[in-house]
Amino acid sequence: PFAEDADYVVINGMYIKGRAVIATAHQQIFDTIYKDTTLSLTVKQVRFLRPDVAVVHVSGHRDGPTKEESHAGMLTLVMTKEKQGWTIAAFQNTAVVAKG
Repeated sequence: PFAEDADYVVINGMYIKGRAVIATAHQQIFDTIYKDTTLSLTVKQVRFLRPDVAVVHVSGHRDGPTKEESHAGMLTLVMTKEKQGWTIAAFQNTAVVAKG
């Protein structure tokens, strides 16, 4: 669902650009460190800046084979409505640190 020229800020702060690069990076982690994990996502808020532009906040939780591989995150997406439907123009993944 990423736009061809999408901007992506990874959970560790690294910036990547473009659908092809984002797809390649995700496939690498799905094949390695995220293998055998489950990702749960919940849309928390959608705010339309215009009828064709929205800011979306999503909470996420990744469960891995061990407790150490489970993490929570908060995602911020800027989405635009294009001819083919809604696409992700920008995406930021932020780790949520457990209170304690």
